[in-house]
Amino acid sequence: MTVTIHIGLPKSGSTLLQQVFQEQTKMHTYISKNAKKPEYENLIKYCQDDTIYDEKNFSKLNLNFNENINYLISDEEFLNKTINDIGSCLKKLKKLFNPKVMVVLRNQVDFIYSAYRNNNFAFYGTKIRLRGSLENIIDKCLVENSANYHFFRFLRYNSFIEGLYRIFSKDKIKILFYEDLIDNPEKFFSSINSFVNENYDYAKLKNHKTNKTRLIDKILYPKNKKICKKIFDFYYLENVELSKKIDTPIKYTDNIY
Repeated sequence: MTVTIHIGLPKSGSTLLQQVFQEQTKMHTYISKNAKKPEYENLIKYCQDDTIYDEKNFSKLNLNFNENINYLISDEEFLNKTINDIGSCLKKLKKLFNPKVMVVLRNQVDFIYSAYRNNNFAFYGTKIRLRGSLENIIDKCLVENSANYHFFRFLRYNSFIEGLYRIFSKDKIKILFYEDLIDNPEKFFSSINSFVNENYDYAKLKNHKTNKTRLIDKILYPKNKKICKKIFDFYYLENVELSKKIDTPIKYTDNIY
């Protein structure tokens, strides 16, 4: 059995990817939050429940995965326990499967704007919601070199990837970029295909939702240059370090807003 897991990030094309996986996966059994399957429900429960982390309960765990089947699993919930570090969920997944892992990054400016529009700063294991204008939230949460709210600490991508490397080996991780999904989907899906041994074709999608989202972003939600600059400057050094590890899109190291 081999297992490949797509862990998000949220607001980074996960819904579209899950649609592609649902429609076109051939070489794996695909499992997501939309699948009413006991192995998936047991896995999420195990990853989210800190009371069944210990060795005794781990040895008793029966997730009902078939050893003769290869699985592809996609869910942003695997990151929902990562307030202070990369988190217990991913460590449990490593212990269970030693999986291959896909993660999609989205430049922090667009990510934060998208989250704000959807009142969705409450990712990653908290019910606390930030209120007020985006400018007030940014001024409060991004102060000098300190992110005062865990949502914004999570967007230090170089540190995030280093955390992944500490759990999984580098050859087990595929880092993808939302910007490539939008601007060069053939390249994006070619990279996935070589990683998971599938043949996903973006052109076969019944509903090109991401393209519609991009159009709405450009027309209905103009960005404030002052806010964009503060967000970009705050994460700049992290993104430069990330660019030394992998070829990043221009938005990560050049402020084009």
